Amino acid sequence: MGQQISSDSPSRQGKGTSYQDSYAQANTMITVNDGSPARMLVKKHIQEDEDFKALQKLPKFSPLMRGSLNLPVMRDSGFLSKMESKHVISYVNRYEEHLRLCSQMITNDQVMLASRMKEIDYLMDLVHNKVAERQQKLNHFAVCARTIQTIESDIQRIQKNLEDSTALAEQFNDLLPEGHKLEPLSR
Repeated sequence: MGQQISSDSPSRQGKGTSYQDSYAQANTMITVNDGSPARMLVKKHIQEDEDFKALQKLPKFSPLMRGSLNLPVMRDSGFLSKMESKHVISYVNRYEEHLRLCSQMITNDQVMLASRMKEIDYLMDLVHNKVAERQQKLNHFAVCARTIQTIESDIQRIQKNLEDSTALAEQFNDLLPEGHKLEPLSR
């Protein structure tokens, strides 16, 4: 079945056929099963689609050198013999110049990006150093704050012990006879 289609295609016959003939042959399809009525409705809907119609109107083309495809080699010796080498060389030279210009632009962009990356790395190092310096200062202040809190808690403990000792000294002073009593402590 597939051989029938490929043997009837105009590109393999070698005859010059019009675009409409090749288009008509491309639209013929051999089916084994006609399909259900639902499939026919979908096919009819696709045929009415504007995008599908636009795709069908596009002309068919093939590469200049068909041997470049991964297909069995098709003989186009007539086409290749009609090509003049100076035009092909001119085309190839222009393409080579285009690729050279593109590679030069890419090289320039890469150099610019590399220099910009070095600048950004330098700036990142500066920022990192400043952040590290501030972190050290913050750690120093945190240590100082902890020391102050420790001293404050020690002072509060000493003050409480002093108040307790004063209360005990007053009680002891009250227990002494009148001639041996000390003057009361002022607060």
